[in-house]
Amino acid sequence: MDQTSRRYVDENQYVHHRRDEELGRGGQGVVYRTMDADVAMKFVTDDQGNFLTEAAAIKKHQLIFKQVCLLPLPEGIDIATPAAVLKDHAGYVMRLLSEMKPFSSFLYADLETEETPAWLAESPEDTLEKILGYRQTGGLRRRLTALHKSASILARLHGAGLVYGDISPANIYVSDLFIPGKPEETSVWLIDADNIRLESGPEITSEDIRLWTDPYGAPELVQGKGKCRQASDCYSFAVLAFHLLADVHPFEGAKIFERGGDTDGLRPLDKAYAGYYPWIDDPLDQSNALDSALNRDLVLTEELRLLFEVTFGDGRLSPERRPTIYHWPEALARSADLTIRCPACHMYYYDDLASPGPGRAACPYCRGPKPRILRLKAYPWPGPDLPPGAPVWCWAREIDGHPALTVPERVFEAFSMTGADNEQVRFVISEKNILIEKDRGKKMFVSLDDPNSFEPLGSKLQLDRAAPNLHFWLLADSGSGPPRLVSCSITGEPR
Repeated sequence: MDQTSRRYVDENQYVHHRRDEELGRGGQGVVYRTMDADVAMKFVTDDQGNFLTEAAAIKKHQLIFKQVCLLPLPEGIDIATPAAVLKDHAGYVMRLLSEMKPFSSFLYADLETEETPAWLAESPEDTLEKILGYRQTGGLRRRLTALHKSASILARLHGAGLVYGDISPANIYVSDLFIPGKPEETSVWLIDADNIRLESGPEITSEDIRLWTDPYGAPELVQGKGKCRQASDCYSFAVLAFHLLADVHPFEGAKIFERGGDTDGLRPLDKAYAGYYPWIDDPLDQSNALDSALNRDLVLTEELRLLFEVTFGDGRLSPERRPTIYHWPEALARSADLTIRCPACHMYYYDDLASPGPGRAACPYCRGPKPRILRLKAYPWPGPDLPPGAPVWCWAREIDGHPALTVPERVFEAFSMTGADNEQVRFVISEKNILIEKDRGKKMFVSLDDPNSFEPLGSKLQLDRAAPNLHFWLLADSGSGPPRLVSCSITGEPR
């Protein structure tokens, strides 16, 4: 059966009809939708993007697909594993949520129908296109939320002693529906599970299976000097995260435009991807700097900037110095929780809580006024009559347009890879009242003025809003860790 056929039979004799629509294409294969909305098919391809046809190659990959099903994957992990191997093809059937699209959709916007807003009218064309494309594809909060969820999946995978092997925007999928006030409802799945291996298992070589997708491979893989391991996953994820957040590859800087001087046969771009050049924000070597990308101060917190600096600096050629994947989920979630949405231009930016010093008086993009904001700051509770220390978590959300706001578990208790997004408290805000609803299974107390005098909080509590600005306290006791004292405040005049 050739590549143009649309009818395929799996090992269980079920027939699947392939649609023409490609869901994604990477360095190792291509994924297609089928006539079943929740079923997709992945095919391994050669270097030219064609289906494999040699019987020995097909058999080798079919064996790999079956071995993946025997790996100790964590229960309930959101990875689309082979449900059935296709007969006569190097491919398999997998379950995939409908209405999902690959992370590569963050990188390509259709601006033909976009009108230039007044606040961008004087901007250079490349800046205008970057900002409009960034907004059209979900903006900062959607990217941070999707990256947080994908990093959590990878962390669970690494925790089981496994390596993913081919992290790229073609292999991670995000739900098409995005509700700005409810990022926890964004679903993320990893596909291409046939790359997953035990880190302590036999070494995987490029003769067995391609280990990366250009330009996301770790330098030790691209240079052929190392095996696929968890540290290479961490590097690839960092490249992907920076690419999505800053809208530029971290190594596509000034040096890729240089001509002459190379005697090794490698193009400057190949050398950049292989780690021979410094990254574009290297504080010690500005030879590959780039100024035309999005302002990193607008898309990165200090915590994220440090993770990128260590990964692409000391960790570029020294895998053992890279941050592990466990550093990324919490940092990304913490950053996502600091974003607010401008009601005028609809761009997301970091709230005052994201950085010390004077707050921002206006949106950094359109200079429009800040929206009304619900801010939560969580502190370890030291006990009655003792001052709290530094906050361990901060959370901010715009109220305008989202009268009902859900606050996740991570604000009220220690961060968890599996439970951080669980809804714990819901605020329903009107001009006259605030209704607080909490998870019935959680123990919580409330104080309207004194953080040392609390009353038990039932499943619901309504507070009167006598003034536009309001402040109160919640005390959360999960029972599994130290209680948290949470300062809750609303600022900004209604419009």
